[in-house]
Amino acid sequence: MHCDLAEKFQPEDIYYTPDRIVTEHRIGRRTVTAVIEEKISEKALWRRNQLAQALEEYEEAKIKWGKEPSIIRGYIHGRIHSEVMYVVHPPREEDLEDILRYLNRVIWRVISSKSRIRRVMIKTLTFRDYKPY
Repeated sequence: MHCDLAEKFQPEDIYYTPDRIVTEHRIGRRTVTAVIEEKISEKALWRRNQLAQALEEYEEAKIKWGKEPSIIRGYIHGRIHSEVMYVVHPPREEDLEDILRYLNRVIWRVISSKSRIRRVMIKTLTFRDYKPY
């Protein structure tokens, strides 16, 4: 399967174009026979253990920052991102074209809505807290 296609259909990955999240794979004998997507909602996330754990950590981070947690509002405002991580096996010298990439996990990154402003020399910089999980 092409790497970009595999990445888009990794469970827990947020698929931004149709506002959906991959919640599971249906597996036949040795291959994926179906990719199950659901509209992004708290109800869809609570139904899956791994997604429920991510939702709990999201809520914990928002409460720590003094904000009301809302996964839908965070998604709409672009404060939640997902990134698919790989394990890469470099090719042997005789076969430089075959780089093996194995899907490893999905990391969610939640970005705070509140900016911190710092003055550095003659520049003013803004920072946002974030929490990866």
